[in-house]
Amino acid sequence: MAVASYGYKPDWDVNSSLTWENCYVTEGIDNMPRTSFLFSELDVGWHGLWLGAWWAEALSVSCNEVNLFSEYGVDAGPLSVYAGATRLEFPSGADSATWELYAGIEHSAGEYLTLFMEIYYDIDEVKGGFMETGIGADIPIPVLE
Repeated sequence: MAVASYGYKPDWDVNSSLTWENCYVTEGIDNMPRTSFLFSELDVGWHGLWLGAWWAEALSVSCNEVNLFSEYGVDAGPLSVYAGATRLEFPSGADSATWELYAGIEHSAGEYLTLFMEIYYDIDEVKGGFMETGIGADIPIPVLE
């Protein structure tokens, strides 16, 4: 994933990403076998509060997903703890819209590597939850000023 950050004021952050993936697997389920996805995200942050939008678009079939979220987090050295809420919308009509609550913890293991654990719980349609663990890597893109 490529991430670009721009600081409009010392306290503001804006992040964006664009990712192509050959599958969309969540909770151990391949959501749309045999198709690629384009994922994009835009986040705006201020003093630990983040608002954002995430979009998934299937490239060979009519299927997309939009997530609108708000999150609050705090950092303590290499550890970050956060919690938030997400509204999941499915403009193509693939599923019903729903709300998820989530919480997570991340540990920065070096300059670019992050270990994480997140817990999600759907409070609307599914009324169930899941946990994800993983390793992430951010690769910064230099921005001309």
